[in-house]
Amino acid sequence: MNSDSASGAEAPVEPARGPRSEAPGEPTILATRSLPADAGVLRVQLDLEITPELDCFEGHFDGLPLLPGVTQLHWAVMFGRRHFPLPPRFTHMSAIKFVRVITPCCRLVLSLEFEATRGELRFRYDLGDMPCSSGSVGFGP
Repeated sequence: MNSDSASGAEAPVEPARGPRSEAPGEPTILATRSLPADAGVLRVQLDLEITPELDCFEGHFDGLPLLPGVTQLHWAVMFGRRHFPLPPRFTHMSAIKFVRVITPCCRLVLSLEFEATRGELRFRYDLGDMPCSSGSVGFGP
């Protein structure tokens, strides 16, 4: 998931009209970048602020809060549905990798790609230049 377009230029950042979250329990969206489609693959990046007040940190874990993997998957699909025409039915997950823990008080970049011909949503969370998690979620009619 490369953030450069075919011409090598970075897509303009679309401010999220001030930091906002869509609903309780969701991360704050700081900015959204719609990237040029590449060979039929739709792409978007979201800058997310992860605050300690998010419900997902409750009990996970006391004294050392960590962003649960299931929450990362949920957010990837939720934001994928907001930005792409995902088919209605979940079919599978593959290549799910959690390589770095995510704690509160950080800013993440969520990169999403949707390949409609395969019904595949790919996601990647990065903390600066460090990958945190990635994978693929499949959808069908």
